[in-house]
Amino acid sequence: KEQKSDFELGIDLVQKEIMVKKNLEFRSILMAAPNDPSTHHNFAILLRKLNRFDEAIEHSRKAYELSPSNPK
Repeated sequence: KEQKSDFELGIDLVQKEIMVKKNLEFRSILMAAPNDPSTHHNFAILLRKLNRFDEAIEHSRKAYELSPSNPK
């Protein structure tokens, strides 16, 4: 496996920082609208990208619980 260049490492860092900010945004949205299945679903996707699998599963389950007929 090739080692990443400084540029690639910088891009990775920026992407991670964006995901961390999105994490905080989703948490704020969920506090305001805790019963929105789409928000739980999208938050689960973000958490999976952050390798926070247990939390991702929790939010996926919550999205399904809130809207079992939704195919997401």
